Amino acid sequence: MNPEKESSYNTAAADWKDIEEVVPDEIDIAMLADIAQNPDCKEFI
Repeated sequence: MNPEKESSYNTAAADWKDIEEVVPDEIDIAMLADIAQNPDCKEFI
């Protein structure tokens, strides 16, 4: 691999400000509710 050529697999954002903000969907909302109701919950599917 050529170190001078940027990898096509490097898709990480350069900074937090570069990450698009999206509205949470039903799964996100359910997961947040589970976290609030059971702080010991470690399973996020």
